[in-house]
Amino acid sequence: MFDKKRFSDILQKIASTYSSISEFAEKSEVNRTYISKYINMKLDNPPTPKILEKIAITSNNIISYKELMLICNYIDENLDNISGEIISVFSSPYVDNSKCTPSEDYIYSIIYTYEILDTTNYNDMEKRKIIDSYNYIKNDIDYCKYITIHNKLKKHYYDKDEQKFRFAYHKEMEGLTDEEIADALRFYKQMKQKYGERK
Repeated sequence: MFDKKRFSDILQKIASTYSSISEFAEKSEVNRTYISKYINMKLDNPPTPKILEKIAITSNNIISYKELMLICNYIDENLDNISGEIISVFSSPYVDNSKCTPSEDYIYSIIYTYEILDTTNYNDMEKRKIIDSYNYIKNDIDYCKYITIHNKLKKHYYDKDEQKFRFAYHKEMEGLTDEEIADALRFYKQMKQKYGERK
């Protein structure tokens, strides 16, 4: 749940480090009236993650982006407590980050990190935290769906790689040089993108 009171207190604390709310608004590129409404607890829904990022960057080290995401309920507090600040998760290569909210991207990253845990340099305590985080996601009614989505995205990712491999293999069997195969692959990729966009 969005903690309006805590968010208001934080905004006031940040604003106090500036000469005025207007200066804070100018630096953060967030509308002054918008900030004032949150300070006065007039809005029930939190700002978007993008706005929170701007506020965090201009908070003069008062609060981190991740802490703001927690306060605004974009990341589950229990999940964050399990993972902890010391854990750096790997970005999932299967996910287009531009289509995810930061909290969704964080969840996908934990799922991917869990999958490659055996090949990482985490110590035993850190591995335990990643495993606990994954189990939390798996058993949470709101988060477990992301494992299913992740697996579908992963399959699609590997299916595309297999298509590229088969294409290159057939071109090689036709007696093309490595350079010609590379050119053919580039052309194939361009055509696939071009006609894919028309669907």
